[in-house]
Amino acid sequence: MTEFKRLLDHAPLDGSDGDKESHFGMMRETILRTKENEIDGIIKQLSPAQCDILMKYLYRGLAAADQKVCSVFLTWHERLTTAAGIGSIMRALTDKRTA
Repeated sequence: MTEFKRLLDHAPLDGSDGDKESHFGMMRETILRTKENEIDGIIKQLSPAQCDILMKYLYRGLAAADQKVCSVFLTWHERLTTAAGIGSIMRALTDKRTA
């Protein structure tokens, strides 16, 4: 959990493409390492702002992933949408800053 919060709190939304790529790689690996039964507990501990940033990473991962990775990211997306609501999706899609 601490790793998620650290990554989300230090997301380089206004950083260089290289910083964003490196950070996304760390976030992707953290998401993929997390057991499915841990997802809800992690999401419940996130702030609304952290949820919105996580949503950005999920969309980025879905845009460039293979079927196995997409399956994991879709599970996270479903759980995050249930917890954070559709507003999180809208904020992630309309914010000009990218993850």
